[in-house]
Amino acid sequence: MNKRKPRVQTNWKRVVSIIIAAVIGLAAYLYPLGIEQPAQAVMAIMLFCGILWFTEAFPLWVTALMVPPLLVVGGGITPKEAYYPFFDPIIALLLGGFVLALGIQNTGLDRRIAGVFVRAFGNKPRMYLLGLMSATAFLSFWISNTASALLMIPIGIAAVTASGLVPMKSEYCKTVMLGIGYSATIGGVGTLIGTPPNLIAVRFLAESGIKVGFLDWMMHAMPLVIIMVGVAWAVLSFQHKPEIDQVKVPKLDGRKLNNKQKATLGIFALTALLWMTDGFHGVHNSVIAMIPVIGLYAFGVLKKDDLRNIKWSVLILVGGGLTLGSAIHATGLDAFIASNLSGILMGQPEFSMFLIIALFSIAFTAFVANTAGAAILVPIGIPMASMLGINPMIMAVLIGIVVSFDFIVPVGTPPNAIAYGTGYIRVKDMLKSGIVISLIGALLVAIFAAFIW
Repeated sequence: MNKRKPRVQTNWKRVVSIIIAAVIGLAAYLYPLGIEQPAQAVMAIMLFCGILWFTEAFPLWVTALMVPPLLVVGGGITPKEAYYPFFDPIIALLLGGFVLALGIQNTGLDRRIAGVFVRAFGNKPRMYLLGLMSATAFLSFWISNTASALLMIPIGIAAVTASGLVPMKSEYCKTVMLGIGYSATIGGVGTLIGTPPNLIAVRFLAESGIKVGFLDWMMHAMPLVIIMVGVAWAVLSFQHKPEIDQVKVPKLDGRKLNNKQKATLGIFALTALLWMTDGFHGVHNSVIAMIPVIGLYAFGVLKKDDLRNIKWSVLILVGGGLTLGSAIHATGLDAFIASNLSGILMGQPEFSMFLIIALFSIAFTAFVANTAGAAILVPIGIPMASMLGINPMIMAVLIGIVVSFDFIVPVGTPPNAIAYGTGYIRVKDMLKSGIVISLIGALLVAIFAAFIW
């Protein structure tokens, strides 16, 4: 769900990054912009933290922890306002999703799910690839895209190795590794818990009085996910011709479910059902998210030591992003930035505006983690939508989805990095396929936003 793994920097690069961030932040604070002092202070903090996120001078979650004290000291935000987003209902929902993912992984249910998809599609090379990608995308609805890629990559490697294919020399090897990496990222946008930017978009819409439920998000995102998995599969199949006629499919666990797997499956089914019917029963998604937290520990599926495996760094990063976004909105900085950006887009056809915003978001998050990118772009996009006469919900959903559509370089997403780290592909292989898929993704999101949503 995180956009990418932090890069290790030498000390001098870190120092230079901090100095640049401090100078730009100070300049933004002192330069007369004609806005209220709290808004100008928040802009300075946004630029300072944004550059630190951009350069990864510190781990992303460390920068996120800088946000509240900076806002309290320099932005006139109260400590309560600065820290309450760190256990916002969105954080509770993410926590429930992470615990559910742990249960699915620890009991081996993830391999069973993968086995169902792989067996269903058969062992013809292109169909086997589609089975791998479909399984990976489905798993990414419920567990992190990083975890789903880590699960599926060994299955893919086992298949191409058993089929006698040689890394770097085999086009089908490249197809399999890229297919798993790309479909893990695509699947993450399908549900609210799939990746944090989805929840960030919903959170800021709620601040504007617009409610988007679990099923609402799925109805918007799922058709796009299905199409994008198909697009990625078609592009990869066209660019890399398989050298074999059949894939030697590795055997996956076919034994009966044990008691812990049955308990986990039951809790998973109940939680997913309640999430998708929240509009009917009215129970908030964050409350439903406590079912796996309580249930999996009550049934002994998870132990207290498993708590350390929760992705706390992601929760902290989201909390910092929500705090910054709330401050941007509370001080009116979002309206100031939106009014300037809307002047550039004003008069453009609606489709053109959506396409420009989609392309900009992809370019922006090629360098910044998608969670941080969403935390910065969504609060600006919502008021900008009102100024441009666009439905704010559509704008927020567009940004929330498209910030995850970076398939171009290994550092773009953790699944990209995992695929590259196998040694089966080169950077140019990812560039060749990723540019095409990212551009098609931006175009499709713009089409959905303009004509379907």
